[in-house]
Amino acid sequence: MRHLSLSKLVTIFFPSILSKQIGVKKVAVAAKTLGEALDRVADVYGNRVKEKMFEESGSLNRFLLFALNGRMIPTAEILTTPLEENDEVAILVVIGGG
Repeated sequence: MRHLSLSKLVTIFFPSILSKQIGVKKVAVAAKTLGEALDRVADVYGNRVKEKMFEESGSLNRFLLFALNGRMIPTAEILTTPLEENDEVAILVVIGGG
């Protein structure tokens, strides 16, 4: 018997800089990987979100960090991180100063 890989419903929590742009603090999306979930969010909410989440090159904004169920995801693994039903992803903004 062949098993189909189905998308999982996950919740993404946005930092205030993004939530102000899109008008919501969290959203549920169906995706198999975090990269797919972020693409879906960008597709739904358009250029305002794409400009904040992605660089012109298409890579993720280097000032964003991602936590899956409270655990930080290594930068190199963000787009390929598999998701499970009811996972929670928090997008965090790196703040620097001097």
